[in-house]
Amino acid sequence: MVAGDFNTDLGEEKRGLDHLCSECNLIDPILTTPGAADFSTYNHGKNILDYILIDQELLPTIVRCGYEAFHAHVISDHRGVYIDVDTDLFFGVDPQVLSENKQGTSSVQKLTKLGLISTTNTNI
Repeated sequence: MVAGDFNTDLGEEKRGLDHLCSECNLIDPILTTPGAADFSTYNHGKNILDYILIDQELLPTIVRCGYEAFHAHVISDHRGVYIDVDTDLFFGVDPQVLSENKQGTSSVQKLTKLGLISTTNTNI
């Protein structure tokens, strides 16, 4: 999965992003929805420039995906883009641990030791 502001239209040229999609079997699942390309992801233009690209075989793992309204969560000249996946399907039922916590403490434990997290619930 690759996501970002690519500053180009998919299908506009047969090089660059289109070449990457072709060579790696990538599609934007949002654009597979009818009518999805009838708006802009960039506030100062009329084109879709922001994409989430996935292998076509991952389509069944997607629960939902789309673009947010401008300024919905972040002040930007681009729309926010999101994808939610079924993690069991996406990663498999027995995912591999990529990195172990070798220090034995979590970030919450470190913040508690620094006095940044209170153990009382009086303000909740």
